[in-house]
Amino acid sequence: MPRKPEIRLFVTDLDNTLYDWVSYFARSYYEMIRVAAEIMYIPVEDLLDDVQRVHRRFNNTEHPFALLDTDAAKLAFPRLTRIERAQRLDRAFHAFNRTRKQTLSLYSSVRETLEQVAQSGAIVVAHTDAHAVNAAYRLKWLGLDALFDNVYAPEGEEHGHPRLARWESLDDVSCKVRSLAHTERKPSPRVLMTICRDYGISPEHTLYVGDSLVRDVGMAKAIGAQAAWARYGTRYDHALLADVGRITHWTPEQVRREKGGGRQQSEARPDVELELYGELLAAFSFSGEARQRPVTHKKAA
Repeated sequence: MPRKPEIRLFVTDLDNTLYDWVSYFARSYYEMIRVAAEIMYIPVEDLLDDVQRVHRRFNNTEHPFALLDTDAAKLAFPRLTRIERAQRLDRAFHAFNRTRKQTLSLYSSVRETLEQVAQSGAIVVAHTDAHAVNAAYRLKWLGLDALFDNVYAPEGEEHGHPRLARWESLDDVSCKVRSLAHTERKPSPRVLMTICRDYGISPEHTLYVGDSLVRDVGMAKAIGAQAAWARYGTRYDHALLADVGRITHWTPEQVRREKGGGRQQSEARPDVELELYGELLAAFSFSGEARQRPVTHKKAA
């Protein structure tokens, strides 16, 4: 029986690797748009065009409170401050939060697998193209942040919040957050090499887990790391991806590449294809310095 690769540095993607981001975000955002359109007495399609312009301006499909920066909101509430506009649209923001609560959940075996890897002593790191605040608080909301040593993510636009003084601090997140420059995007291998150097662990003993053959697997293999493809993460309702594409800052080519899953565009081959996150435990051996790591539990709904 072949010996399992020994992993001391475990790096995982977040969106559509730990949870179904496409489904949760599309459903939550469109429910918010539906309610906001009712409040402002405008067609849904017009508001969708408007929020896409905001997302493209900030180069971020998860720009906080993008509704407040739309022309529609400024025209509907011309004499109100940004905080007052937020109050008028509060029912729409609650619609997003309510739907997120119903739809954002971990894939099967994710929590148990991360707990076992963390308890093995291996370094556990998250790496994502989502902005740092959004990524870190999804981990916190899902009750996973204590299991991660670090989160590497691009810095975001904090001024999106209508009440800057109440902007949630990343100090509330148990894991450390290392903000990256906007140019440090997948599939560039530089960040992954930086992660290896930060912890003094060679790519040979590093595992990267992600749902994209191009951005995740290709990046990992480019530096000689082990790569596991979360194939299950590509099995979402592609009509919902089209809904995200309707409001995204991505180019049409990026949207087409996401729809295709990147299979035809990547020559990289994963070391393991996953139908379940927990299959990592049978494919790799995890080890590191002995240390006490917490067992987490999702907070009550």
